[in-house]
Amino acid sequence: MNQDTKNNLKIEFLKKAKILSSLGIKGIYLGAETKKFFQEILQSSQKASKENFSLMMIGENLEEGKEPGKLLNKILSAMGLTRKEVFIFSEIKKSEDLISNQDIDLLINKASPKIVICFGSVATNLVLDIKEKMRDVRNKFYNKDGVKVICTYHPAALIHDPSSKKFVWDDMKLVMEEIKKIEK
Repeated sequence: MNQDTKNNLKIEFLKKAKILSSLGIKGIYLGAETKKFFQEILQSSQKASKENFSLMMIGENLEEGKEPGKLLNKILSAMGLTRKEVFIFSEIKKSEDLISNQDIDLLINKASPKIVICFGSVATNLVLDIKEKMRDVRNKFYNKDGVKVICTYHPAALIHDPSSKKFVWDDMKLVMEEIKKIEK
């Protein structure tokens, strides 16, 4: 399934979820294509658990071809890491109707990372159910069912406000220190 098809399925899924939500119904019927899409997500998390990634990154539009993804590559490189060494999940949208907190919990549980980095407020809200400003939640670890979670600005935000790069780098230094502790 190519990226355009996935994006179209997400839009269709979101529309259906909003209609059901307006009727007071929580949940949605998954058609064959949509079900296949979510099975791909779970399969990728199962692959991650088999490969035993210690670091998971969650955020929107972190794919390699997009500008935020390119900036993420630079962040990873500065950390001495590559995309192959971390589990990156970017199949989220701004509506909790598309990917729910429970879906993210299941994904984290299956992937079993030691540390999760939430890039941006959407990922932070999904993982930790926190709706505060990023400046108030970043630069510290949270415990999510035994997994350390840190929140930071999304790479797209850094494109618009390069002065925030120093804050993300401070957060990544905390992650690198924590990885060293875990690996000992």
